Amino acid sequence: MGFLPTSKLSLAIAIVSLSAVSGCSSIRPDWKDCSHLLSAPKEGMRSDLQFSDGNAHQPVEVRLNGVSAQCHGDEDTIYMAVNAGLKVKRDLAKGAEVLRLQVPFLISLLDKDDKPYDLNSSGYRVAFPKNEDTLYPVAGFKLELKQGGRAVIALTPEAVDIN
Repeated sequence: MGFLPTSKLSLAIAIVSLSAVSGCSSIRPDWKDCSHLLSAPKEGMRSDLQFSDGNAHQPVEVRLNGVSAQCHGDEDTIYMAVNAGLKVKRDLAKGAEVLRLQVPFLISLLDKDDKPYDLNSSGYRVAFPKNEDTLYPVAGFKLELKQGGRAVIALTPEAVDIN
């Protein structure tokens, strides 16, 4: 038994390394922009919420500030990662203390014939620091759709106070 000469050893290491690197794309899914499969109706792009912060009611205005999606899939399912930009605004004259709240979303999954087959309610937690009136968070969601389907996301007026 002998050792490989340095040039052959280098070649063997290079081949093994190249095989490992090229194999990563088959292990990890190939995510692609699929924002065309995600929509937000005009009626669900803005919501006025009321929160009780102890002594007074705190009105909060929320609006979708852009939505995007990345997808990969197999022959039956589309795996979608959604990013929903939000603008969350409150009136400091009505309360400037720390405020924790949950922004409620409604997510409907539609099949290839635009018939709804699943409806989910979800929320995204937001915390206003003291004396802060506007936040621009990005809410992230993971969805699984039937192949050929799409998703609709909307804000809802019912809020869950998490104080």
